[in-house]
Amino acid sequence: MNTPAYLIVLESQVWIFSVLAFGHKYLNRPGKALRYLSPAAYPVYILHMLFLYLGSTLIFPLAIPVQVQFILVLLITLSGCMLSYEIIKRVKWLRVLFGMKLNSAEKRIHDQDI
Repeated sequence: MNTPAYLIVLESQVWIFSVLAFGHKYLNRPGKALRYLSPAAYPVYILHMLFLYLGSTLIFPLAIPVQVQFILVLLITLSGCMLSYEIIKRVKWLRVLFGMKLNSAEKRIHDQDI
């Protein structure tokens, strides 16, 4: 039995909308993770390709199973991005380079200097 293509497309769209609706209902609230990760979005976006490339060049030549390679590259990319973010958010001039806002205390000091 062949299912018409338009029904497959319709079913796929309904699944996507269902996942988005459940996410909106159950995940749409403030929390510690959201407060921490929101400012990290742009620096991680900028740096992820660097760590992805670095992890790939280190791991892919090794003679290990593909699944282990995937996990290792993922861990290198994630840990490199998050460690870099921790450094960036603590160094004032790096915050500016990565498009992050200054802390309120840093803003007051900066405004007094001007």
